[in-house]
Amino acid sequence: MTEYEQIAALRRKAADALTGLANDPPPESGPGRLTELRQEIRDLATSILDKASAPVSIATVGGYSNGKSALLGALLGAPRLLPTNPSPTTGNVTVLRLRAGTVGAPTSITEATVEFMTVDEIDACITFILDRLVEHSEASGLDLEADSLRGARPRAEGWERVDAWCRTRLWGKAGPDNLGKQMALELARIRDALGEVHQQPAALGGRPWRIDPGLIAEGVNLPAQSAVPTAYPEYRPRRRPLTWADPLGTEHLAAAFPLIRRIVCTVSVDPRAWPLEDLHGLEVEIRDFPGLGADGSGSRDLYLSRHELRGIDAILAVLHAPKPVTHPLEAYYAQLRTLGYGDDDLNRATVVAANFFDQVGPPVGAPATRLNGLLDRASLLRDVCVAAENLTVRSQARGEPLDRLVLVSALAALAGAGVAPPGIDAVSAVAQRSAWSATGQALARGDEGRPGRRIAELLGEYGYDSGLSELRRVVEEHARVHGLANKIAQLRRAEQRLDLATSRYAEQLTWLRNRNTPTSDQDGRDLRELVGELAAATNAMRRDLAHFRAPHRLTTERDGTRVALLRAIAADSRQEVDSWPHWGMIIDRLDATHPWIRQLDQATGPAGSGHPDDHPFDDGPVDDDVDDDLGPRPDNPQYGATNGVAVPNHGSVLVDQFARSAASLVTRYRAVLLDVVGDWEGRQRERFALLEPRLADERIRALVVRLFPDRVSRIDRLVGDARMRHRVATWLTGLDSAAAAAEARQDRRRRAAPFDPDRRLPWHPEVIRVTDEVNRSQSHRDRHVFTVNRMRLAAESRLTELVQGEIVELLARIGPVLDRYLDNLGAGIPSARHLEELLRTSGSGS
Repeated sequence: MTEYEQIAALRRKAADALTGLANDPPPESGPGRLTELRQEIRDLATSILDKASAPVSIATVGGYSNGKSALLGALLGAPRLLPTNPSPTTGNVTVLRLRAGTVGAPTSITEATVEFMTVDEIDACITFILDRLVEHSEASGLDLEADSLRGARPRAEGWERVDAWCRTRLWGKAGPDNLGKQMALELARIRDALGEVHQQPAALGGRPWRIDPGLIAEGVNLPAQSAVPTAYPEYRPRRRPLTWADPLGTEHLAAAFPLIRRIVCTVSVDPRAWPLEDLHGLEVEIRDFPGLGADGSGSRDLYLSRHELRGIDAILAVLHAPKPVTHPLEAYYAQLRTLGYGDDDLNRATVVAANFFDQVGPPVGAPATRLNGLLDRASLLRDVCVAAENLTVRSQARGEPLDRLVLVSALAALAGAGVAPPGIDAVSAVAQRSAWSATGQALARGDEGRPGRRIAELLGEYGYDSGLSELRRVVEEHARVHGLANKIAQLRRAEQRLDLATSRYAEQLTWLRNRNTPTSDQDGRDLRELVGELAAATNAMRRDLAHFRAPHRLTTERDGTRVALLRAIAADSRQEVDSWPHWGMIIDRLDATHPWIRQLDQATGPAGSGHPDDHPFDDGPVDDDVDDDLGPRPDNPQYGATNGVAVPNHGSVLVDQFARSAASLVTRYRAVLLDVVGDWEGRQRERFALLEPRLADERIRALVVRLFPDRVSRIDRLVGDARMRHRVATWLTGLDSAAAAAEARQDRRRRAAPFDPDRRLPWHPEVIRVTDEVNRSQSHRDRHVFTVNRMRLAAESRLTELVQGEIVELLARIGPVLDRYLDNLGAGIPSARHLEELLRTSGSGS
């Protein structure tokens, strides 16, 4: 089933739920819980219909002055589409709904509307700012009596209490507490805006108001910031109240600016800039968020961002390349987590645009041909890569290319279009791009097939058109693949909640229609006690699942004692690497009778007496055509031969061995994980051992079946054998049977090996490097043994890291499976409130 078919099926399911409610009205005498469940089903079904019909939403987030608005304009082929300024500009969320334009017509905004906060949203925003102000004031150490602001509802009660506190405490006692005063000024601006609409914001909220597209800046640009006033600003009503009617004008937008929730624009996109037909019918909207941290609007912006982040499917995280810090983005990601987005959702959702890359100077000197060499000479580029790795959870060290990073410069693109702000030189911008392009070409030649290849591509794309074409390609692919996947994931979560609400509603409705037999007082008390103990046992099992989220707490049996799972993996990894037969072969292959040793002894004399600067295995390139004189080889050219025993000759042999060892250890510890799941099941059976016969009691059983018949099977499964160990084992077997996934895992393990598969192993003289660690005065054999042992240590460390990582990843996937299993079965246990309602309605005494 395609993604579009899945969305259509979810839409039909939600519509059927609404139809079912309309065609099956509840009994008139039904309890309030039934009404609540009907409303919950209605809300969930409506949210699914809205989400299924909505375009894929991309959130553009970052710190203020990161050039987000300028970047979006350049991306859409209209540099001046949105207002831009070097100082903090965007003060409201701007939604760009993209539509394919006609060929030859420039990108433009064809329609624009402004949406204001509803009354409830305004109250919530005021409360949010007040709470932050109280927390800040209490943390300041000054006796400001901030607690008196708690519970204030100034829109409904009047602003006298808030105004008096700000006037006498912040401006009277707090001294130079500019942060607290900034929050108070935000409240004062909301107060004044409410006065402009005559304290009746309900007339504004809940509907879109048309504005002329040329007035977008009036609804987006933050008012000019000035110094904190020396006195608290008092409210001064307007002499002539404004008349509110479509379309709104400049004066309306200025007066009610703090009450704006978002600006919605329909954008006709020039196909020459971005051919949207490449999205194959997928509708896309981009939400441009305020840069958090701007003075005078920070708390309100944070509140609005939380509201508008709901339903986001993908994230375009904009970094400031000359200073690529990620902490301004942490506030957005924290808000998304509170909205139910998991780490997997966020990692999958993120694309990183490193803007202002024109301010990152290319390295001087001969171009580097290896990625590490380039990053050593271009520290800002390294910082950008590190930031992108953190945001996308990709690691170049593990061989994972940064395929969701783009190097871009909106200002350089503006300069190329002839609309750059003052101080941007188009000629210098072209020269700088050319220099980076040459750097990318050199890197591509020297680092082909490695993680550096992606960086080379990015530098080449930046040299082509400041990275805009690559950004369009990455955003387009991301929206089509990951954005659509995230949208379906959100719909699936809503579907699960709808299924649960529908199941509870059907159960309640069935019980209401069949209630005839009263419940005795004793039966009611026994049932309450049993249900309470079932819930307590289930919660205890859920607490046990914390170990799956904290792998360092897990232990395993080893030599008759319990040891930490991760330490056991480390010990087994060391033992595994030490057992490789290659180490002895490599060392034993080099002895005093080997012609190399004789040749070196003749060339350098006794150890330490020769001329090490002339040593034939000093630094230098490896010539693969040099005959290593190892005698006859078997069919595999990776091996030499000694007395008929295959001896490894190139690093690929150790890479293969590393991958085999990793697979063996992961298989071994998968069995350990099954034992952990089995232990968890054993504790489950112990907890429910005393409850099972009580549940089977004929008197209680009949009451359970009568009061909540649809829950009996779930409770029975909860009390009986869960067989989760068998299910997890089947799931792990399924992972192994997926050939493509298994091949990808094996390929990842090979890439993780700390060996270069194309390099000769270190007994070759031209490979051993003379460094401070490998002293020039040492003999060739000493250097050789030192190098081999260092390789062994690197293999042990990397193998430990890899196996621990794979096991922790499996734990992270097993834990939610068990959690969902518990949620499903635990839903069979009625809440205390629900049980009381059932017993009371069925005639039980207290």
